[in-house]
Amino acid sequence: MYGFMSEKTKNKLIGTLAAVLYMSMPYHLNDMYIRNALGEFLSYIFIPLVFRGIDQLLNQKNGNHFLVVGATGLILTHNLMTLLTGIFASLYLLIHIKQLRNKKCLLNLLITIGFILGITSFFWIPALETLNFADYEVYQKNSMATTNSFINASLSLKELLFTSRHSTFIFEIGIPIIVILLLSFLCIPFLTKKFTNAKEYFFFLSLGILCVWMSTKYFPWKFLGNYFNIIQFPWRLLVFSNFFFSIICSINLGILLKNFRFFHLVALSIIIIFYLATLIKFLPTSSQVLDIKYHYLTGISVYENVAMPALGKGEYLPVNSNKNRSYLFFREDTVSVLSGKR
Repeated sequence: MYGFMSEKTKNKLIGTLAAVLYMSMPYHLNDMYIRNALGEFLSYIFIPLVFRGIDQLLNQKNGNHFLVVGATGLILTHNLMTLLTGIFASLYLLIHIKQLRNKKCLLNLLITIGFILGITSFFWIPALETLNFADYEVYQKNSMATTNSFINASLSLKELLFTSRHSTFIFEIGIPIIVILLLSFLCIPFLTKKFTNAKEYFFFLSLGILCVWMSTKYFPWKFLGNYFNIIQFPWRLLVFSNFFFSIICSINLGILLKNFRFFHLVALSIIIIFYLATLIKFLPTSSQVLDIKYHYLTGISVYENVAMPALGKGEYLPVNSNKNRSYLFFREDTVSVLSGKR
């Protein structure tokens, strides 16, 4: 994130601010310390690399490796984040359609995409094979989420602003981030190519707001059918609002530091201190590491939709294995077919 923004704005301070904000966003820390969502948490690493690589390609610089590393990392880390990043990256390319008309630029992009698909083919080709020729629970209708469970997982305005003491997860954007975003009204007149062009600024700001809206119950998901159930939880889109808002907030802070008077800097410092103070609740309060004996695969449930230690809800089991879960514990080292496809 530091490299992406410091290069884009030609300002190392903005790059530093973007990196700090991106790493300390509440939902990011929620993924790391509370949800323990390893794949989604790791995807944060690669999203900025994808956009930095696109910038390098559009400007015909030697930066293909950023896009290769970013896209490859996403493909091997989190399939859904790969799909969503691909959609947003495509939109980013569309607002630079004039540069893509350059044959050299377009050819370079296509070659890079081909290279990415080639070096990750050991993963996605078998994945497509299992999708089409095997019966795994994850591929069954309503396995990962139903329309009702998806809609019920959407957020309220209150959850975006505050976290209840009794909440399991933390989805708040953070009051300091909201305040810095509101400063956009002051900063827009000072936008220059030195920081970023207005087109990109409004693009990132609009997508950030869109992602937040899509994470809430106020977005018309129920009218869009069940095609989006694959996302599982609308609040996953906070990953991208974090990314887009980090860009906007760092630019806003950079403009304020350059153009405003001393008392504005004092106010800004108070905001930053307040922001850092809110992160205290994310700090681990215990250094205890549980003994491995507490993580034995036990507590099996015969019900298909009940989670089990180390197996979750069995989403990645073959269908027959998930329907006969006790088999997992008493099976012998032989091939056994219960019924149906094998």
